[in-house]
Parts: sequence; C-alpha cells; structure tokens
Amino acid sequence: MNLHALPAVGLAELEQRAALCSRVDRKYLMPAADVAGVLDGLDARALEIGGIRRFTYRSLYFSGADIRYTLNGTAPTGASTLYGAPLTVTATTQVRAQAYVNGAATGAGATGLYVARNFDAQHDLPVVLIDEWLAAEEPTLPCTGSSATCWNYLEAEDPSPLNAAQKAWLTSYIQQSHDMLHESDFTAHYRSWIDARSWLDLIILNELSREMDSYLRSTYFYKDRDGVITAGPLWDYDLTFGTGGYFGNEQTSGWQYQQTRNPQASDWFQILLTDPAFQAGLKARWKELRAGLLSTSALNSRVDALTAPLTAGAARNFQRWPNLATRMIGPFITDTSATWSGQVQVMRTWMTQRAAWLDTRWGSGTTTPPTSPPASAGCSATYSQVSQLSGGFQGEVRVTAGSAAIRTWVVTMTFGNGQAVSQAWNAAVSTSGSTVTARSESYNGALAAAASTTFGFIGAWNGANAPPALSCTAT
Repeated sequence: MNLHALPAVGLAELEQRAALCSRVDRKYLMPAADVAGVLDGLDARALEIGGIRRFTYRSLYFSGADIRYTLNGTAPTGASTLYGAPLTVTATTQVRAQAYVNGAATGAGATGLYVARNFDAQHDLPVVLIDEWLAAEEPTLPCTGSSATCWNYLEAEDPSPLNAAQKAWLTSYIQQSHDMLHESDFTAHYRSWIDARSWLDLIILNELSREMDSYLRSTYFYKDRDGVITAGPLWDYDLTFGTGGYFGNEQTSGWQYQQTRNPQASDWFQILLTDPAFQAGLKARWKELRAGLLSTSALNSRVDALTAPLTAGAARNFQRWPNLATRMIGPFITDTSATWSGQVQVMRTWMTQRAAWLDTRWGSGTTTPPTSPPASAGCSATYSQVSQLSGGFQGEVRVTAGSAAIRTWVVTMTFGNGQAVSQAWNAAVSTSGSTVTARSESYNGALAAAASTTFGFIGAWNGANAPPALSCTAT
C-alpha cells in the first residue's frame, strides 16, 4: 500500500491500494470496511479509479508549515518525524499528522487508518481480525479506589453526547453503589440501588446459555430518572449454548460467573451471589421460569418456531459457505454435525442438559457434591490434531468422566518426537522433559458422569509429529 502524506500547503492526496478479498491456503478473509484517512476539519471527496480508491483532501494553506507524523497511533509532537517524501506502509497502520508553524501546532490534526487486506501467508491457519475483548469507547466512567476491586471499561452509551455535569453525576452515583457493595453490610442496602429482579433474570439467562463474555463485557445497564440501576437490555449472545469453547462455556455443568479473566469488568454479580437472600431469590425465580417460559417443552417449542422459517435460508447459506464440518470458525470451537438440522439438535440437547444441571442447583432437587467421589470415578482422554504447519501445530484433548462424577482431572501427555508445548487454554500446563501435564481449571474440573470437556494447546515440532501417549486421572 502506498501512502502519500499531506504536503505543507495546498492539495493533498492519499491512496489505498488493497485487494477486496484475499485467499490464504483455502481460508478466506472477509473484506474489511473501505478505509480512508479521516482528517478532522477537512473536506474529503472519494473517487473510484480502476478499482483503486483515491481520496482527495483540500486543506488550508499554512505558510512555512512542517508536517510531523507518527505511525504508531500516538499524537504527533514537534519532535515527531518530519514528512519529506511519500510513505510506504506494509501492514495495518494508523497514520497521524499535524502541521507545525514555527514549532507550534497549527490547525486540526489528521488521522488516516490503512487496513491491510492482501496477505502473503505461508501457513494453513485462518487469518482473523479481532478487536480487544475489553475495549470501550469514550466516554467512559472512571472508578475511584483500589485497582483490585474497581470496575473497568464502563462506557456511557446514552445520553450522547454526555455533558460534563451528567458524567460527573452518573459517575458519582455508580461509585456510591459500587462502594456500598463492598461494605460488610451491603445486604441491607443493595435493593435501594439496583433492580434486583432484572439482575436475577440476567444471571439466569447468562447461566442457561453460558454466554462466554457474560459478566465481563457486552453487558448493558440503564437507570431512569429517580430509578435504580437496572440490568439490560440483552446483547451479544452469539457464543452460547455450546459454541465458543473457552472459559468452560461449552460445558453443561459448572458456573459461568466463576470464570476467571483479568482485568475483570466488575465484581458486582459475584458479590451479590454471596448473599443468601439473593441466592434464594435466584432459585425462586428459576423455578418460576421453569414452570412456564423456560420449561423444557417451552424451550423446544421456541427452537421449533425460530428454526422453521430458516430452513431454506440455511440450505443456501451452507451451499455458499460449506463449513458445517469445520471445527474452528475463526478462533472459536463449534459443532461439526454434517447437517444444519443436526447442529440445531446438538444445540437443543445442550440446552436441555444445561437446564437440567441448573435444576439440580436451583430447583427443589439441589444437591451437594460428595466430599469424596465414588471408587469408580475416573476419566479418559483422547487427542486430535486441529492443524499443522511447518514447525508448529495446534492440538486438542477431550477429557471424559467415567461412570461417576469427578471434581478434578489431570491429563499426562508424553511426546515421542521432541515436541514442545508453548501455550495452552482451558488447562494449567507444566512440562518436564517429554512429558506435559495438564490440570483442570477451577471452571472445568467438575464433570458429571460421562460428561466431557476440552483443552487446547499450541506446540512446536521438528522432523516428526506423532500423537502423544495420554493418561488421565481424576478425583
């Protein structure tokens, strides 16, 4: 991609030369949005010329001006690089420029974002563009207090724009609510600050679906005038009902709110769940919903109603994109049933099994795990290679409980060709010589009889890459 930066005076032109879509070893890149330099305060015109988008900007004349620029996203200063010739960038780059006259910044700054869409990659791994999982846009509401307990990435969505007085008042209100939850007597006060019923419902939906980002991002709250903080509306339920494969969200047993990621968005839900009265309200609400809206028959009827109009569209979709048997869609783990109806059935089965597990915790049949598992408790492990390229590979291990429930598991992998594991997920991994030991995390160790979970890893190999010998023990 060639970039012609702004000259000191007069007419400026920027070019972006990028393919609309690039194929990388049978993996396709979805085209990014058309990207142009966004220059504040300037008049922009776009022309399509031979498939190349040429952006022409008309700027003010500044006599004797210098252009200082950066390529790392930071704001230019008087000490930044001086522009003197056209620039060439070879990767996605944010260019920021500022005119300086006699050492003083003059006029509005300029920003241009150039997204690489044409790659030459010699591997068979998918190329994916993702954003930060805890990103937030301004205006954000700051927290005052210990970094160990403060909230993070709390964005004010509405009103927009948010004026200074509104931001100050809202920040103060939320800070008082936050501080109240961290007091030892919070149980006597929180119902004056939050709409508990909406928070209960959100927890139930998050736990039933095991939405992978629940409690951590993609969570909305609202507050009406003279009202309290209400949970909702709902958003971002794509990595749910068995899809995703991280932080235990593919398991039908276990609590999603116990997942551990740092930094956390807030600890508000976790604090509320320590209150016996809040827990009692959660169980009562669950039993109420299971008798009606979330009963097994109602859930199945809802799936039928939603899938019926999609049958023809699904057939066209998977004819155009035949990825039903693809285990990894982007970075996420999905079912590999050969038909769309088969995948719907897998989701339906997962949902009913998840609801049944929640019944054992929130329903009348709540049980406490035994202090020691039965003598027949055990586990097995199977290995599959997800992908391999020159010098590297991705592996996955499925751990399955035996005829009795287990609390924790340990898998030992012994490699015979000198392979080395560099990173892993959904397991705590240690290495000693040719042996790699993977231990369950807090969120995926407990498995019902015959239930399973997976963990994955990235490894290096040289010469040969035979599967490892596996053993599995459980407690």
